[in-house]
Amino acid sequence: MSVVAAKVYKDKITMCADSIMVRGASKRNTNFSKIAKINDMIVGGVGYCEDISMMWHYMQTHKPASPTEKDVLTFFIEFTEWKNKMGLGAELNSEFLLIYKEHLFKTNGLFVHEIMDFVAIGAGEDFATAALHLGHSPKEAVEVACKLSCYVCEPVVEYQEEIKENKS
Repeated sequence: MSVVAAKVYKDKITMCADSIMVRGASKRNTNFSKIAKINDMIVGGVGYCEDISMMWHYMQTHKPASPTEKDVLTFFIEFTEWKNKMGLGAELNSEFLLIYKEHLFKTNGLFVHEIMDFVAIGAGEDFATAALHLGHSPKEAVEVACKLSCYVCEPVVEYQEEIKENKS
């Protein structure tokens, strides 16, 4: 139970997340961030905490060959193979948003799609997506989800990457 929202601006990409941690019917309002900046990548995840923490561990020594859907897919395939070799199974029980080299990607299982505008994932996805569609920032979108969904809560964590190249 979580929400991660991101938006591509002309000069930056911003990603924000809530900080809830859930197990069964119990929640902890902690500073467990769903986002980490590691090895020149920013990754936000929703789903199983195990997948997310293992991804952060994997990112310390691995990254995509380039910021393309194909190479990001290869990165995630190799992550599932690595995870499987550790005895944790190859299945991904989480979705991820990845900012890498001025590009934003969304995963759903092993489907990878580059996002050119805005996106939200997780239990608060619908509320956050609506707020993003109405022109709000990712931080405001996550705050809306925190107010309207019982499955997400503050504090909100924010990361940004500047865009230096002109993609027009």
